[in-house]
Amino acid sequence: MLTGKFHQTANGRKSYEIFHAAPEIIFPISEILSTEFDCTPPQIPTIGVDAIITKCHKDNIKLNLGWDNWSGCYIFADAPEGDEIIDKIGSHINELLKAGNFKEFEEKA
Repeated sequence: MLTGKFHQTANGRKSYEIFHAAPEIIFPISEILSTEFDCTPPQIPTIGVDAIITKCHKDNIKLNLGWDNWSGCYIFADAPEGDEIIDKIGSHINELLKAGNFKEFEEKA
């Protein structure tokens, strides 16, 4: 079962991460950001061998959403003002995970 956790980035920003998630999970998460948190549609993602990165905005706060083979899925804001929205987004996604959503995005061992 996928689980999400709050962490702190190297620059002190709050982050929310879902370890052991398949890369494709960022697409339904992007949809949640747009439809349920009124964020701008995400930019076309940059896709590499071991990472996917995109950005969107909530008001004037830039949110970074991505996946890499170290962290799984992650989201964080660039500014301290974004920590509160990361709390709200992460808490909401945790509820969805507990309800059994996103099972299809569990990485296969």
